[in-house]
Amino acid sequence: MVAWRRAIRGTWRAGRVADVSRRAVDNVAGVAERTAAWLNAQGDRLKATMDNLVDDTRKYVSAHPVKSLGFALAACFLISRLIR
Repeated sequence: MVAWRRAIRGTWRAGRVADVSRRAVDNVAGVAERTAAWLNAQGDRLKATMDNLVDDTRKYVSAHPVKSLGFALAACFLISRLIR
């Protein structure tokens, strides 16, 4: 009978370990799912911000072409000095 009780206890412990493991995996999966959704939302927000920035830049360049050219030349000059 002792062997039978040990077998039952072992089965019960194995079942308990499996339950705890299953809950841990479910928790990790839930966190991963929420993180993926958050990253997706942040990516969408970043893309919208980038689109707005590009649109604003186009409008500025159209409104001030000479000033924009001066900024571009100054930026190229500074970059060339930093690279050397």
